[in-house]
This record gives sequence, structure tokens and C-alpha cells, in this order.
Amino acid sequence: MSNFFKSSKDEFEYYNANIFDEDFLKTFNGRFKGAPFRTYAGKKYKGGYSDHFPVYAVFKR
Repeated sequence: MSNFFKSSKDEFEYYNANIFDEDFLKTFNGRFKGAPFRTYAGKKYKGGYSDHFPVYAVFKR
């Protein structure tokens, strides 16, 4: 087992991480402008993507 924060030419190394918050995932108006466009609000179907933005990490070798 290795540490992603240590450099090694034979193993994966952590490069960066980010939040994927592109405009098409956001609510455009109203009280929650800029928040994720939700799939559900309580039991009501809104047709969005999620209640949070996805996160991702990039590793290099």
C-alpha cells in the first residue's frame, strides 16, 4: 500500500481534485440560484441531476 501524496514512478500519484459545477448542473433563478438542479425536492420530482455537485480526483503515473 502506498501513499498517493508521495512521488513514485511505478505507482499512481495524486495530482488534483475538484468539484464539477458546470452551468448545466445549476439552478438558474429563484432563491436557490447557483445551487445544484435537484432531481427531487421532498417527494416532488423536479427533473434535475442531483442534490449535490459531483467531485473528482485526478491521478498521474
